[in-house]
Amino acid sequence: MTAKGNDKSIKEGSGLDFKVIQRVAEKASLEDIFLIDAEIKSDPVHRDGRGATLRLVFGSDIRPKGSIDKLAVLCNFLVSAVKEGDKEDFSLEIKATFSVNYKIHSPDTFSASDIEMFAKINPIYNCWPYWREFVQNITARMGLPTLTIPLFKISKPMEDSANPEEKSSKASNRKSTSKSE
Repeated sequence: MTAKGNDKSIKEGSGLDFKVIQRVAEKASLEDIFLIDAEIKSDPVHRDGRGATLRLVFGSDIRPKGSIDKLAVLCNFLVSAVKEGDKEDFSLEIKATFSVNYKIHSPDTFSASDIEMFAKINPIYNCWPYWREFVQNITARMGLPTLTIPLFKISKPMEDSANPEEKSSKASNRKSTSKSE
């Protein structure tokens, strides 16, 4: 079973300054990623997931490490299968929190808002393959249809244009900025 809605993506213009994120990312080294909390609930009656809608939610939260050059970010994920028309009755819910830890080189060159901007998206992107593997593995171990979380992509939106053919031409000529695993 694959989550509906194709790939999850974050688009430029979503309040994120990708130039700032890139500048911080160039000075950041990923130290480790590990699972720190998980909660799994399954309805024993509705195990096949038929007639369910999948909901996927994620976010991040900075945790100070006590050192200016260390950055710990908690990445929170949730996927749930909810029966059509009933927001309270679920057949599956998986929550997980991962700690994503970085060393920031030359941290004094960044403002607190630069680090916060980086922490909103980069740790989620780095952690996404771990989240996907966790969900696929745990659903298989539970004897449920294997659930595959979609790829996570970061992409630029297409430029606005009145002519749809022009949009298509621009899109095919532009270098892809989508990122996946």
